[in-house]
Amino acid sequence: MIKQKTVITCAVTGAVTSLDQTPYLPITPEQIATSALEAAEAGAAIVHLHVRDIETGKASMKLELYQETVYRIKLLRPDLLINLTTGPGASGSVKDFSFIKTAEQRVKHILTIKPDICSLDLNTMNRGPNGITINTINIAKEMAAAVREVGCKPELEIFDSGDYHIAQQLIKEGVIENPPLWQFALGVKLG
Repeated sequence: MIKQKTVITCAVTGAVTSLDQTPYLPITPEQIATSALEAAEAGAAIVHLHVRDIETGKASMKLELYQETVYRIKLLRPDLLINLTTGPGASGSVKDFSFIKTAEQRVKHILTIKPDICSLDLNTMNRGPNGITINTINIAKEMAAAVREVGCKPELEIFDSGDYHIAQQLIKEGVIENPPLWQFALGVKLG
């Protein structure tokens, strides 16, 4: 019998989970790090992290929140693989597109912290009646090239067939190294 290893990733806060949905959502760097460490204790080898604005609980891109969260985790579990999101800066309301950030802004925390892995969204997708995630192929290329420079492996987020085709194009062009790291996010409404 061939034994295969299983790698468990825990997305500690999720991308859009809110306090309205659960009072157990970790918000502060200390809470997120504690949840990540508990996930590791339960068997997770990788933690996928989004940080939150401490006052509102909404997604944040603040570098210092990422730094503190990762520091707290690595202090106690240096072996735990860290996967930081690059999604914030691409998602928001179609009523106001001021949320859109450049590739450089979306990977600033990756270039500074240099985690093991970072998510890489590839496609544009509706997120409910007024929500949207906007990614262009050129922004995905810029982000992939930047994280590669610091030795971070992009985790290719596959929500639909378009994501897969874009990923194949970027691999063929050499922007993303083979073998790729895939993350199939199946069952996401509208994805």
